[in-house]
Amino acid sequence: ATASMDGTIRVYKPNGKVRTLKGPETEIYWFQWHKKGTVIVAGCGDGTMWMWHAMNGKCMQVFAGHADVVSCGSFSHDG
Repeated sequence: ATASMDGTIRVYKPNGKVRTLKGPETEIYWFQWHKKGTVIVAGCGDGTMWMWHAMNGKCMQVFAGHADVVSCGSFSHDG
């Protein structure tokens, strides 16, 4: 997968198809796959963090409340 300055994440499948996860209207600073490989979280330039189900492309939740860029983050060790 790749993250972009246009607020999208592109998930590349082995068959060559690409699923685009649409997020904020600002840049994505980082992203991480969940250890089970079905969920992606990303920190964004608008102070939000987004979580998607990577297989169907649906946004699961948007976390808001940061005053500045969400420049790092991670899933906890136990999921």
